[in-house]
Amino acid sequence: MLADRGDPKAAIADFTRSRVLGARFSDPVGFAFIDLQTCNALIELRLLTRAAGLCQRADAVFSRYRDDARGQSQLLLARIAFERGLPVEALTRLNRLLASENIQSASVKKLNAYKLRAQVNKALGRHQPAYDDLATYLSLTEERQRGEREKQTAVLRASFEADREAMRNQELRHSLAFAREREKEKDKRYAIFALATSLALGSLVVIVGMGIIHRKRLAVVANTDALTGLFNRRHVIARSGLLIESHDRREDQLTLAIIDIDHFKSINDVHGHHVGDQVLKEFGAHARSLLRANNLLARWGGEEFLILFPQTTMNEALGALSRLRTSIPIASTPEGQSVSYTFSAGVASLGRGDTFDILVQRADQALYSAKRDGRDRVCRAAPEQRPGLELVRTVNAR
Repeated sequence: MLADRGDPKAAIADFTRSRVLGARFSDPVGFAFIDLQTCNALIELRLLTRAAGLCQRADAVFSRYRDDARGQSQLLLARIAFERGLPVEALTRLNRLLASENIQSASVKKLNAYKLRAQVNKALGRHQPAYDDLATYLSLTEERQRGEREKQTAVLRASFEADREAMRNQELRHSLAFAREREKEKDKRYAIFALATSLALGSLVVIVGMGIIHRKRLAVVANTDALTGLFNRRHVIARSGLLIESHDRREDQLTLAIIDIDHFKSINDVHGHHVGDQVLKEFGAHARSLLRANNLLARWGGEEFLILFPQTTMNEALGALSRLRTSIPIASTPEGQSVSYTFSAGVASLGRGDTFDILVQRADQALYSAKRDGRDRVCRAAPEQRPGLELVRTVNAR
């Protein structure tokens, strides 16, 4: 930046143009950052009254939006007070700043605060506190330099290890590429932020857009099972509260089924895990194609799948499971062998006062009964059934 290169007048002109370009848009925090940089340049020009006004305006915005940059505005206000010959006011601000959370995560800002407080204490004739702050400043400087060296060493070591492992493990290569992409995106955001005072609105729009896309991608990854592409347990638990709330408010039917592939361990043992993975993927895709759009299908864990049937009675859910059970696709091995399989399922409907955990326990107990009775069947829990009680009936195997 121009102010850091010894040209504060040119920096102030640049900051002014940035405010004019962004005047049509509502970005209080962005304008506060421009005020902060302008304040810093005015301090270098010894225009302390104007600098104080801008810093106070920026500080008010950071305070209102709870932005960590308030620590920087407080530090500049303390510097202004000191250079105006008000060391007591400067010391008060610095003491409050160094005791707040706004200073804890910014090492450079913290260093400058201790250095400035040492100068203020010296001006007030408080030599021992000045020596203490100076010692702290030197200690933090050494610690920061040591941390940077350790970070560079760690980055080099991690890069070497990652490259070596990537040659032996394709999955790790993808993970490393993803990590590097995130690092590049983060560096790009920091670079754009550093140049924000001299860029037009278009750059800011790009940053916001990239952030939204990135958050959406992370949300999809966090809620999706990597193997089958179905929702995962985390997503089901997050959605269950809304479904139960709708059930209680509108008295809708809500039915849950837990499905378990029969003898899945034997498929892995005989044909290999790659065939077992193929069975899970093909079954998930087939089930998704048969279910209604509002049914929530997820991989619950291992060879277990969970289906939530909103606004669906027990009989309607049993019908859907019967259609699924009689149309299971046959998988094949790389050698051309056919692999047929069946599944067992337990079904329960949400009763009055039930929680999601109780509903899952009831369906899980029904699944246990289906497996105990010979597998390849669907077993339902009785209405208002609680875990531990006997189940009503079993839908026999085809």
